[in-house]
Amino acid sequence: MLDEALACRPDMQLIKNFVKEPGYSQPLEIGPYSRFVRRLNEIQEDPRHYAELNFRQAAAESKDEAEFLDRAVDVLNRLHSFPTIISFYVLLDQRDTPLRVDVPSWLFNIDHSFSDIEGYSVPDVNPKEIVKILQGGYGGLRDYNIFLKRADEEVRLNRKAVDELYTSALEKILGLTLVHTRGYRRVRYP
Repeated sequence: MLDEALACRPDMQLIKNFVKEPGYSQPLEIGPYSRFVRRLNEIQEDPRHYAELNFRQAAAESKDEAEFLDRAVDVLNRLHSFPTIISFYVLLDQRDTPLRVDVPSWLFNIDHSFSDIEGYSVPDVNPKEIVKILQGGYGGLRDYNIFLKRADEEVRLNRKAVDELYTSALEKILGLTLVHTRGYRRVRYP
């Protein structure tokens, strides 16, 4: 076990290598780790200074820098009240990739905020309902998740749309003729 801990292998690799049947892992309640706790303390001390220092480029690129910084400060002030996260892995088929599931703790009626827990704890929760939903949407090795597949089909641009709409518009705006390389795929993502 010590060798595995020192090897720093990702959780997914450990699950793929050692889990022999479908199921789910022990859920963990995740809060910020010590390095992020220090950052949270910096943010709480002076959120405006933190936003000005860390979001300088985004503020400069925004339409209204002052409004952007005000909104950033508002979000930073609320960070400590964000819910903790319940995290676990689901393996729907031994031959497939494990799926990491992260949900807000309030979904399990846990009223912990981000600043209540440092690191992680092992909550007394049962994720069977979430697992059942994921199993219901599982389409096997070919269609890992029918919900995500359907959403992808709805937003994906086909080659015709890229060629006729986007490429011609870009050529007009840039005053260039765009040439597709051999690697031009059937589907491109903007």
